[in-house]
Amino acid sequence: HPHPKQTMKSERALDYYFCDETGIEVFYYSYDHPHTAENYKLWTSLLAQGKRIWACAGGDKHRCASDGALTTVYAKNKKSSSLLAHIKKGDFVCGGVGIRMCIGDTLMGGMTDFLNKNLNVAVGDFHKRYYEEGHRYRFDLIDETGTVASLPFACKNPFSFNFRVNPEARFYRVEIFDETRGFRIAIGNPIWNSKYLSQG
Repeated sequence: HPHPKQTMKSERALDYYFCDETGIEVFYYSYDHPHTAENYKLWTSLLAQGKRIWACAGGDKHRCASDGALTTVYAKNKKSSSLLAHIKKGDFVCGGVGIRMCIGDTLMGGMTDFLNKNLNVAVGDFHKRYYEEGHRYRFDLIDETGTVASLPFACKNPFSFNFRVNPEARFYRVEIFDETRGFRIAIGNPIWNSKYLSQG
């Protein structure tokens, strides 16, 4: 759903919900744009209601390339089929920072049983627009209750994190903040707990 809160003005989050495994353009124009803040609030409201919606990014520059709101995909090659294979599963990042996450062998955007499993995350590959020498960066691991782990790191070095998941959590996702500028610069899509699939 492109620029949802700018296209529609409803206050009911479910008015923007079409079905699970679709995306909402959260980063719009840039990570620090007021429209991004509106769309982020909508996306998190849908997550709070048990909806499995992906966070997407878009610069709305239909004829001109822009790096203001990027999507990061780890694909085998630069072909549409390879990129779309990840996008249609939700295995991509809203923002210009590389986030790779899995629980067992389930990647971002997916669903799995959380019982006796670990979450593994690797962060790196900052796009040049997002990399600022001397800035403080923060990694946040988030579930439906809020932030469950928050760690500082330097963007010069790849960062990795391993976490024993709570089998009762509904989902896990990752955000990267540039603390110096005070903005969220990347949102990894969630991995959902299959235990709750039938409960909505």
